[in-house]
Amino acid sequence: MEEFKAKTSKVRHEIDQAEEREKAAIKKLAFANYEADEREKEADALKRRKRLLEEKLDSVEDRIFDKEKIYREELARKERDDRQRKILDEIEEEDERKMEKLEAAIRQYGKSADYSETKCAECWRRLQTVTWDTDRFKQRLKAASGKAESWMSRISSLVEIYGNWQFPKKSDAIARKRTRIKFASCGN
Repeated sequence: MEEFKAKTSKVRHEIDQAEEREKAAIKKLAFANYEADEREKEADALKRRKRLLEEKLDSVEDRIFDKEKIYREELARKERDDRQRKILDEIEEEDERKMEKLEAAIRQYGKSADYSETKCAECWRRLQTVTWDTDRFKQRLKAASGKAESWMSRISSLVEIYGNWQFPKKSDAIARKRTRIKFASCGN
């Protein structure tokens, strides 16, 4: 009987140990399931964050593309303005040379004019024409200066945005008008 009691107590002891191992295994399984759920939640959160960051990256790339496009357009506009300014400077220099020739011609006509009635009348008529053209040119120049100043203010606002550059002194239209006036007053 003692043998039976010893075996029973041994079996009970083994059953108790098995139950303890089973409880420990259940706890480990529950903890592992909990950790797996937490890891899955973290993975989902990371996936959401990754998607949001990719969307943000796409929007930033779009904005960068738009800014680069605007920059290229402004750069092209600035290059066009520089080319126009160079052309205007050349035209202005040419106009100044023509104006000097006209002024020299006026002085020459004034010094060498013959005071006979016919020659005096002819010289007087030419002088009036040149003076009238000069006055008309000055009036047009004043009117064009106002337009040039308005363009200068527009360009200066662009310069504040995109950097410093030299402004043209006169517009292309003013230079062309000066050329026409000079040719008309010379009789060329």
